[in-house]
Amino acid sequence: MTLTQLNAFVLVARLGSVRAAAGALGVSESAVSQALTALRQDLGDQLITRSQAGMTLTPGGTRLLGTASQIVVLGAEAHAALATFLAGLRSRALALAAEERVDG
Repeated sequence: MTLTQLNAFVLVARLGSVRAAAGALGVSESAVSQALTALRQDLGDQLITRSQAGMTLTPGGTRLLGTASQIVVLGAEAHAALATFLAGLRSRALALAAEERVDG
């Protein structure tokens, strides 16, 4: 199970289609379908079924959605925290380099 797979699952569940999830993620429908297939195989549940009425969560999918949503949010927060940290390091490195040029 990967963050990418969980993100695809959450978006399909919330947006109601693979197409909409693919658009939101900026990837192909095939990529979203592949992520869902891998997640289904890993967890041993269909998670989402397709019908003429649209996408429907299985009981397992319903159970997973809340936790998966939290994991996706935490992944985004972790990414943002690290990006902020790295930007701070770069700023300090640039400031030190500038000081060395002025002093040197």
